[in-house]
Amino acid sequence: MIPSQHVRTRGSSAEGAPACALRIQLFGKLAVERNGCAIESPQSAKAKELLCYLLLHRDQPHSREVMSSLFWGDRTTLQSKKYFRQTLWQLQQALHAWSADGQVELHADGDSLRLNTNPNSCLDTAAFEAAFNAAKGVTGENVGDEQARELRDAVSLYRGDLLEGWYQDWCLFHRERLQNMYLAILEKLISYCEVRQDFESGQAFGELLLRQDEARERSYYRLMHLRFLAGDRAGALRLFQRCEAALQRELGVAPSKRTIELRNRVRADEIEVMPGNAQAEARPASGRGMARVMPRLLQLRSLLARVQRQIQNDIREVDEALAANSEFPGSGKH
Repeated sequence: MIPSQHVRTRGSSAEGAPACALRIQLFGKLAVERNGCAIESPQSAKAKELLCYLLLHRDQPHSREVMSSLFWGDRTTLQSKKYFRQTLWQLQQALHAWSADGQVELHADGDSLRLNTNPNSCLDTAAFEAAFNAAKGVTGENVGDEQARELRDAVSLYRGDLLEGWYQDWCLFHRERLQNMYLAILEKLISYCEVRQDFESGQAFGELLLRQDEARERSYYRLMHLRFLAGDRAGALRLFQRCEAALQRELGVAPSKRTIELRNRVRADEIEVMPGNAQAEARPASGRGMARVMPRLLQLRSLLARVQRQIQNDIREVDEALAANSEFPGSGKH
């Protein structure tokens, strides 16, 4: 099913967001809904392909000749133009059937065609890109709460890679482009959650990263750090083992020195500050003052943990010494 939420672009409000009479999903499998009910997309495979291409390049003109060559490049010029005219007619019939209110309009003249969308139509890839662009250039540590909500909504829209099962060159290009956006959004949200000590949500975003690439060592590194900060040292060490196995299985390599060093610091309970930019730029929602305090608090926590272990060791040694003395003859009262 197509996600029910409407991702808002910057400056809009939940109350002011237009109602989506028509929803089109390109992430995962192609799906279309009108007023909450699923409707069929064009029957012809080429008409579906043409529709999706135009949706990804919406609101801009396209040359008929270029489109004919793109979709039927293995045919003669006359054949490609004929097949294009037939496919265009099939697409126009489909759009007329499920978009009678003009949510999506196809304008075609002698030389070009153009697919226009209006605010009453919701396209998941369009909303996804709008959320990404709104936060572009903003580090995860500096993402605001409203931006974070928009990015979370964008993550929920990503139900799968673009048009799963399609392998046309133009589709593969856009699939990789949108997938890279998705990875960047997840990275931002992990940093956002880490700064605000929402370690549980940060770990959930990290697992989504690994779902995209099981051998992505950077994701294991981030997850190990988050899990340790959440108080799960054993879980962080298990993640290293999982990383080691995945890298060996998928790439035939061992973890980097950086990841091994993190594993060793986790073992020794010596992680003191957040990695990367968060170490210098951490800024919880309560203000910049917390950004200066946070590293010191993490250092104190690590120091207190070491002191606690030392005290426990000292107590154990004293108990053992007392027990040993009580066993010597004459150690009792005279």
